[in-house]
Amino acid sequence: QVKFHRAKANVDRCTEEVVLLKMEMQWAANFFRHHSDKWKRFAAEAEAKRDMGRVCFSKKQAKTWGTLHEQVITLIHRFCLA
Repeated sequence: QVKFHRAKANVDRCTEEVVLLKMEMQWAANFFRHHSDKWKRFAAEAEAKRDMGRVCFSKKQAKTWGTLHEQVITLIHRFCLA
């Protein structure tokens, strides 16, 4: 009886951990996409002002955050966490 309940508690704990892991991976992907979009907006604003230094920096940041987003999405699909 006790062994069964202990085993069930372990399974429940592991199941909860998997759910949390999936959510955290999605949160990370959303975080990276948000920052990529934010830097794209900054780049567009800088282009309107013809500030080429800020345009270059903003586009670089957007690409960096976008790459991180793509990598997280790839990992989510690779490990079937979607």
